[in-house]
Amino acid sequence: MYKIHDFSKETGVSKDTLRYYDSIDLFKPSYVDIFSGYRYYEENQIYEIKKIIQLKEIGLSIEKIKTYLQTGENKQKKKKREEFTKM
Repeated sequence: MYKIHDFSKETGVSKDTLRYYDSIDLFKPSYVDIFSGYRYYEENQIYEIKKIIQLKEIGLSIEKIKTYLQTGENKQKKKKREEFTKM
């Protein structure tokens, strides 16, 4: 797991941006310590944040990115469900 500082260095996304994305429910840390409030991120989240940055770079608004990510996740879930029911 990465602390927010390390995750920020690894991804090039500022700590302030990560906190902002958390506050608007765009990108949540994997774990938040209930005592310290420290945010922790997992290795697989590097791919997720890079996808968000790429979408932002091509001009999508935060709201459109949220919609895109939610729609994409729902499509993946639907596809997995269909694969499972075919078994």
